[in-house]
Amino acid sequence: MLKLLIKITAITILFVGCNAVLATVDSELFAKQTNVENFTTGESPYENIVIQFIQGLDPLIDANKWDREQFNQVYARKISVAPELVVFGTSHASLLQQQNFRNLKIFNHFVAGSDLGTIENIYAIYHNGNKIPQKILLGIDFWYLQEQRTTKPYLFAHGMKQLTLLENVIVLHKMGRSMAKGNFELFQRSFQNVVKLQFPQLFRKPDYPEMAPVMIRLHETLNHDGSAVVKPFTRTQPLDATRFKESLLLTTRLLDRPMSLRQVERFEKLVDQMMADGASVAFILTPLHPIAFNVFANDPIRKVIYSYYVEFAKIHNIPMVGSYDPSECSFKDLDFIDDNHLSADGVDKLINASTCKSDDWDKFLNP
Repeated sequence: MLKLLIKITAITILFVGCNAVLATVDSELFAKQTNVENFTTGESPYENIVIQFIQGLDPLIDANKWDREQFNQVYARKISVAPELVVFGTSHASLLQQQNFRNLKIFNHFVAGSDLGTIENIYAIYHNGNKIPQKILLGIDFWYLQEQRTTKPYLFAHGMKQLTLLENVIVLHKMGRSMAKGNFELFQRSFQNVVKLQFPQLFRKPDYPEMAPVMIRLHETLNHDGSAVVKPFTRTQPLDATRFKESLLLTTRLLDRPMSLRQVERFEKLVDQMMADGASVAFILTPLHPIAFNVFANDPIRKVIYSYYVEFAKIHNIPMVGSYDPSECSFKDLDFIDDNHLSADGVDKLINASTCKSDDWDKFLNP
């Protein structure tokens, strides 16, 4: 009995600790916001990169210091005329590209993990420069309307209610290792922040070495229409069920906060401004993988947020395509690369779908 109690205690400590680290990492990724004034005046290290990009050249960039939001802001300021169609969104909108829209000239301003502040900053440059895009396609995500995360780490021990305690611990441990491997410095800083809060007397400021530059050509990461460059994706077998549970952690963390009235007001103010400026606005929702949706089909937060978007679009006559429910768009496992991202073929299928779109969607694309 004593051994069992010790094991449960150890698992709980590991579970809470891993959650703390992941919460901190998530906070740093989601809470980052940029002031427009930083890039609307003065020089930016992205000035020359953007100028070369607009001229059709292929500048070198440091992949370790690449900031897509800064690039987007400078681009919006430097172009003389706004594109016909501008895309705003997160990684869920990253693969939307010129070929999906046939006759429209687009630029995709996606920023992975972005929030409303990111879109507000970039759109403000178009607005202030009197370069209003004719059409705006807004990728809408759960967290736009949810309470914002803080930059301070916090602890929570509820985990994924869909999994057992042991499964939660295993998933969190693997995700922690994955994050550490993919971005060790960020992971290390996050862990130190937790230690600093819990044990300030033991904390010593570490000396972090500068990450060595990794110089690549811009075309290796960015297409000329602003969309992300991806390697050809082919998968003939369904996603492994066990590994799928690991990736579900990320989706779960999209639904761990309630809606915020302040965020709803920000969203409505932003869309109202776009429409008042004369832009035609449309919404796009990329669905969840069938397994992921089944897990969250009855989640009250998902239902409320989805219903809000649908109702808002209806009241304001905003065309809308997509659904968080993949069955409404006839999507199968092979249309996805993970639990919540469509493949490039899946994105094209969504844009040109005969289902899961409002009646005025075709009018938005072909007035």
